[in-house]
Amino acid sequence: MKRFFLILAFLLVGFSALAQERKIPAYLGGDFGVSIGSGHTSIVVYPEVGWRVTDNLYAGVQAGFGYYEGSGYSDFSVGIIPHLRYYYYIYQRFGVSAEAGMRLGLTRRSGNEGLIRSFDVGIRPGLVIPIGARYAVTLQVGFIGYESERYGDVVDGHWGFRLQSNDFRVGFLLNL
Repeated sequence: MKRFFLILAFLLVGFSALAQERKIPAYLGGDFGVSIGSGHTSIVVYPEVGWRVTDNLYAGVQAGFGYYEGSGYSDFSVGIIPHLRYYYYIYQRFGVSAEAGMRLGLTRRSGNEGLIRSFDVGIRPGLVIPIGARYAVTLQVGFIGYESERYGDVVDGHWGFRLQSNDFRVGFLLNL
């Protein structure tokens, strides 16, 4: 009986060591942003799920929800954002990131009967701060790329760089 428990103990120790070395290449996370200024309020939430391609390259998708109020109207938006994100660690406790993605969204504006369809493709620069072996805090600010909105037959599209307070997002990343 002692021999059985000894063999069982060795097997459990071996399996637990194997389980600790194996990483699931998936991750969960998301980010949010809040902007309250003179005459406007903006709140966005972006839950995220994805796959870790390499230690520094992540492929994922976010579902975006947003609310904006200001200038005599309010917006409620939903969208989906497939993206690739690359992290470059400068030090062990600090790094930079670049997210290349595409956002497809729908917005319901107060007082309008139709939906505003939006599309953008571009890069969002950011920072990453690891807070453990599996956890990190992410910061994204700004947008560089193409943005387009369509309401009925009216299309408003432009290329450019945007750096506004409602583009600042704080996020969390959990590697499974």
